[in-house]
Amino acid sequence: WRSGGILLKVFRFMMISQAERMTVPASNSLLKLLEEPPEKTLIVLTSSKYKQILPTIISRCRTVRFDPLTDCEIVEALVAQGGVSPDKARLIAGISGGSMTRAVALYDESFEGIRNLSFNYLKNCLDVNLFDRIGFAEKIPVCLSNGGGSISL
Repeated sequence: WRSGGILLKVFRFMMISQAERMTVPASNSLLKLLEEPPEKTLIVLTSSKYKQILPTIISRCRTVRFDPLTDCEIVEALVAQGGVSPDKARLIAGISGGSMTRAVALYDESFEGIRNLSFNYLKNCLDVNLFDRIGFAEKIPVCLSNGGGSISL
C-alpha cells in the first residue's frame, strides 16, 4: 500500500509440482536458478515428500506447510466438481488421508472394484486356511490388471 493506492509489481511465476520427482540434472539446474534467480520471479515448489528434495535446494527455499484437508472439505469438492455421490465421496474422503490428489485418484471406475475385492478378501480370510488365503492373494494382481471384479476362494 502506498498513499492509499496499490503498488503493483509484475512477477513471473514458475511452479514445479511434485518437486521430489526431479532428476539429478533437473535438481542441479534448479539449484543454479535458485542461487541466482531472475528478477521479479517467484518460484514455487510443491511436494508431499519434501525430505526427498536435495537439502541444498530446501536450504534456499522458504517452507510453507499445509495441513491435510478435512474429510468434509474433500466431500464438498468431490460432490461439487466431480459429480460424485455424497456417500461415495464420504468413503473416498475417509481413506484419502486428507489429500485431494489421492481422493481424485481413488475416484475412478476401478475404485469400486478394488474396494469390493479388498472387502471380499477380508471377509473370506476369516473362513479359510492359510494356503487358501495365499492362493487368493496371488490372484489379486491379475484381477486388478483386468480392471477389478471378483475372485473366489
